[in-house]
Amino acid sequence: MTKGWMGCKGFLAAHRRFAVLLAVETLCILALMVRCAKPLHTEQLDLAQLTAVNVPEGTIFSVQDGALVVDTTGTSAENGVVLLTAESPTMVLPSDAYEITVSYDSDQWKLDEEPITLNFVNQGMGEVISGGSDLWGGTNLLTLDGAHHSVTGRIWVKQGNTRGFTVKLQAQMAARTVIQNITFTAKRAYRVIRLLVALLVFAVLDAVLLLFFVDTDGAEKKARAAKNETLLVLAALCLVACLPFTAGIEYVGWDFQFHVERIAQVAAELQNGQFPVRMMTGMLNGYGYANSLYYCDIFLYLPALLYNCMVPLGICYNIYGAVVTVCTCALTYYSLRKVCSSPRTACVGTAVYLLSGYRLVNVFMRSAVGEYTAMAFLPLVAVHIYQLYTKEELTWRDWGPLAMGMAGLVQCHILTFELVCLVLAVFAVVFGRQTFRKKRLAALLKAAGAAIGLCVWFLVPFLQSMMTQNVQVNNTYAGNFQENGASLLYLLNPFPMSALWSLERDQLQNSALIVYSSIFDGMHGTLGAPLLAGLVLALYMLLRCKEWDDGKQAAPLRVLLGVSGVLMVISLRQFPWNALFTCFENTVIHKILGAAQFPWRYLSIAAALLSICTVLALEKLCHWKKDKAKTAHLVLLATCVLYAGSFFVYFAATPEQLTYTASNADSLLVGSGEYMLPNGPAVNYARPQTDSADLQIKYYDKSSGVAQAMLENIGTQAAELELPIFNYGNYVVTDNEGTKWPTRTSDSSLLEVSVPAGFTGSITVCYREPVLWRIMEAVSGLTLAALVLGCCAQRRKTRTAAEKN
Repeated sequence: MTKGWMGCKGFLAAHRRFAVLLAVETLCILALMVRCAKPLHTEQLDLAQLTAVNVPEGTIFSVQDGALVVDTTGTSAENGVVLLTAESPTMVLPSDAYEITVSYDSDQWKLDEEPITLNFVNQGMGEVISGGSDLWGGTNLLTLDGAHHSVTGRIWVKQGNTRGFTVKLQAQMAARTVIQNITFTAKRAYRVIRLLVALLVFAVLDAVLLLFFVDTDGAEKKARAAKNETLLVLAALCLVACLPFTAGIEYVGWDFQFHVERIAQVAAELQNGQFPVRMMTGMLNGYGYANSLYYCDIFLYLPALLYNCMVPLGICYNIYGAVVTVCTCALTYYSLRKVCSSPRTACVGTAVYLLSGYRLVNVFMRSAVGEYTAMAFLPLVAVHIYQLYTKEELTWRDWGPLAMGMAGLVQCHILTFELVCLVLAVFAVVFGRQTFRKKRLAALLKAAGAAIGLCVWFLVPFLQSMMTQNVQVNNTYAGNFQENGASLLYLLNPFPMSALWSLERDQLQNSALIVYSSIFDGMHGTLGAPLLAGLVLALYMLLRCKEWDDGKQAAPLRVLLGVSGVLMVISLRQFPWNALFTCFENTVIHKILGAAQFPWRYLSIAAALLSICTVLALEKLCHWKKDKAKTAHLVLLATCVLYAGSFFVYFAATPEQLTYTASNADSLLVGSGEYMLPNGPAVNYARPQTDSADLQIKYYDKSSGVAQAMLENIGTQAAELELPIFNYGNYVVTDNEGTKWPTRTSDSSLLEVSVPAGFTGSITVCYREPVLWRIMEAVSGLTLAALVLGCCAQRRKTRTAAEKN
């Protein structure tokens, strides 16, 4: 330890500027630590200070026993008309992140009707003050509906805020609402996350300085320079690919609202203690939605945890997108490095894939979180399948990463996993002689077994739910599948908006906007200039293969190009999908073939294969004509950067640039509702129902994933009670004595119980995971541990063999 300290001391003495930087960083960290330790500020709004701007005749607006009573039941105005407006004096809070808690009671039970809304309006310039789960800042509404008795929101107050904000109250329909208190509480988690971010930034900065600016001698200097060049290129690619995430502009892709609501709901369930998240109990106004059972969200735990640390939801989403981009870059480079000898060639292949048109559309225009996360694993799967079919001696290094890649696909986007399995099944049959060789088949089975073990924690609940629950997706067959295919024009169009480059911005009106919108709609079926350039290079090398191929070198490139071509063809709307579906109408084959939902989804696999083709073509060109290979490297990199630049310019100008403001009603955002149960009621009314006049429902509330109801059955017979909770199974109902009540599913797919005659008391409803699922979680954990230990053992074995030699 003394020797290590002396070495560190000598290093700092030799690099005084670095020592000064470390000292400054240490002071910053100490200041943030002191900030974390300071007491938390809590402030409660004096409800008596809320001043009504207008009080219509027949309206009650007064403070009674410390609570604010707003009663507009005596008015006769139509719904949607603002009946009453009140405003508080300006509030000034110290810089911090605050949780707003509003405790109230309301007799208005419909979520889509807003009896009372609270709005937090920024009075200053430049301060970030936002409510609810708003994106970057601005104002947000909190709706006080009768389905709940409290509602929470968030505000972020920047350093130096002196002008504060006001609370505005609006009553928009006849209802009686009693507000007990409005409290602002600073959260320590936000201070801690700022400290951790500072530590991360300083660590990255120091690592960069050590890598690039600390002198080394001899061979070590040369090796480090080569490694640094690769790191610089990859870091530059990540920076280019993440530019829109750092712009501070609010872009809302097609699926953005659905996925940010997923993040918010996962965060809420994690805070409720549900791990892993199986049921989103707060979605659909508390009715619950089984999204997590069918659409794995394990990778969304990162932004969800950040959200629980009071990071704004939009920033959580952008961080997730940036992290996925970095992981895609790293996994692509790692994979492509296995099929080429040059790091530069692998970097070019990574650029072609990372900045491909289809991927950029998924990330920014479609906000297809599951699909662009899956694209991080596709090169890993494709390259290791390539190795399994081109190598004779197969080890853990060949099938282990394949297993991890397939498990990753399952746990981020099940549709992409299904497409990959379909393509691999066809490929295995076509190349049956190679597939069923003993060693190769054994490696494939090992990879399949390990992949199943890694994701069995999700697969067992998923399959069990699919077989036992009559969700909408089970009864859905592909419709208009062929019409939703890609257009050949967009597929082969190298740059976005190429037809409109000659138009000035002020000319994009009327008919021009129709063309503009049409081009935007077709962007999801594009490959982009990088992949098309790689395709051209691969075709060129294949056409000239007689000049460089000594026998079998061109075979892998030929096969990969062939598979890529087939995938591109079947993604087109000209491919006769409808005729094919007619032959297998409403059968399992129909459902399997239509699993993609849109034919252009096959382009994600084609993109991964084309990036491998690009690397293989460059590798062959390097051995054949080295001078042309250098030019090809530069041209491909330039094409990638130019395409990304043109895409981002086009992206910034699209009409899809919107501002997203979240609210309580966002729990109703479930996309197309693929996992809805049949015959469900309107979920805006969250109150238990009964046909019995003897059963009195005195109280109902659902918070933190637990529903509570106070009941009294004054009759002599049991009464049926329908709870506003979709019965996906695994709900447990207990009374105040801990006795479990039997449950069943009503005709409306809701949870139903029988309340015994003479019962007076409360019942509690909560979601509990079955023991079998817990066992599967343990199996996945053990599989992961075994793979990690196997990887370590393999590395140790390789290192030992290298030392002996």
